Amino acid sequence: MIRLEDISEQGFRIAWLPNGSPDKPLWIKIPGLQVLKANICWHEGRSFGCKFDAPLHIAVFENIVRQALIAGPQNS
Repeated sequence: MIRLEDISEQGFRIAWLPNGSPDKPLWIKIPGLQVLKANICWHEGRSFGCKFDAPLHIAVFENIVRQALIAGPQNS
């Protein structure tokens, strides 16, 4: 499991990713969604910036935000 941070329709940041490399695509599973493909665009220290292969639909993104707000800070 990883924690997605600074998520947008275009991508997200991961605070830590073991063996992360820009030449390896990521496949992530967000609860309630299909598996999504992303690519690492940058890394600084242990943080990685990732871009979704295809941007999230605005309704999907808004649902992710709504679920994170309901879950609260301990699970978002």
